[in-house]
Amino acid sequence: MNSINVMAVTFGCICAAVAVGTFIRHRLHEHHLTSPTQEVVKVSAGIVATLTALVLGLLVGGSKQFYDSKVAELRTFVVNISLLDRSMSHYEPSLMAERRHLGEFTKIMLGGLWGTDPTAARTDLLAPLDRVRDALRRLSPQADPQKFAQSRMIGLTDTLMLAGAQMIETDDAAIPPPLFVIVDGWLAIIFWALRFSRRSTE
Repeated sequence: MNSINVMAVTFGCICAAVAVGTFIRHRLHEHHLTSPTQEVVKVSAGIVATLTALVLGLLVGGSKQFYDSKVAELRTFVVNISLLDRSMSHYEPSLMAERRHLGEFTKIMLGGLWGTDPTAARTDLLAPLDRVRDALRRLSPQADPQKFAQSRMIGLTDTLMLAGAQMIETDDAAIPPPLFVIVDGWLAIIFWALRFSRRSTE
């Protein structure tokens, strides 16, 4: 459920609660609207409001922690791509074809994860990186610096493969439907109580 639907359902619950509170108030006898009754309603609404504030605070904190971790994960992913491209640019003989595959991998990941390319979602996002890794494994370095560079580049491709697979398979944070129902119910009770108490003093 996206944010627009959540907002619409929550707003509908609040409006329905206000309407029900008004409907009930007009059909109650005056002896049901005494000060003790009002106090009970206010205390009950206060308890529910406290619980709702606590749950909403936990939801906001959990969402912030989730998105902070995703930002850190994405930043590490970009840094590793930059390091791999830099290492490939300094390798001799030239690895221009492999660098083009790496650029293709970056573009496909961007389109598949953030929807900038609708066709990317129907392709294997990791296929270009597989081609890069296979090409690096086929290299035949002679000198020790080349062997070290090859080992480093292969290690970076393995790291990118793992990180890319995790980013593809990880779903966005979502509110569990039962918790969404509970919070909406509590908000409806709060606004019902506010409307009920306000009408009873008029």
